[in-house]
Amino acid sequence: YAAAVQAAIDGLTYRGADYKAVDEALGKIPEDLSLYTEASLKALNDAKTAIAWDKNVTEQSVVDGYAAAVKAAVNGLAYKTADYTAVDKALEKIPEDLSMYTEESVKALNDAKAAIVRDKNVTEQSAIDAYAAAIEKAIAGLTKKQAETETENKVSEEKPAAVSKTSDNPK
Repeated sequence: YAAAVQAAIDGLTYRGADYKAVDEALGKIPEDLSLYTEASLKALNDAKTAIAWDKNVTEQSVVDGYAAAVKAAVNGLAYKTADYTAVDKALEKIPEDLSMYTEESVKALNDAKAAIVRDKNVTEQSAIDAYAAAIEKAIAGLTKKQAETETENKVSEEKPAAVSKTSDNPK
């Protein structure tokens, strides 16, 4: 009997650790990871690859650590910054000298510029696109001052008419 008992004892194996918390943490990973920074994705991938799926019940604290690491990495995911390229291109189109435009139209342009918030993330790209559109609209809405417009009209009216080649004056 002793040999049988010893064989039974030697044949005992620990049951596997409970990975339920790890599975739950992994289930919280967003589907679209393209929105997140490389650094935060690296932390998540490191936490995932550190998981050893063969731990037994005596190593439950290690498994719980895996779950905590994955949760922390998911919570630490950071969005990429938004793309301000269209805004910057629109800003480049603003004329250097705005003194020839009406105060109202320049104010509209300055208001559009002042509305720009530079710390938006990729999930707010539509707001960034709206900034660019507002600047473009304000540039298109720049109106020259009336006095300059009248002066330009007078100058064009004062230009002498072109002399025709067939004139009444004999050579």
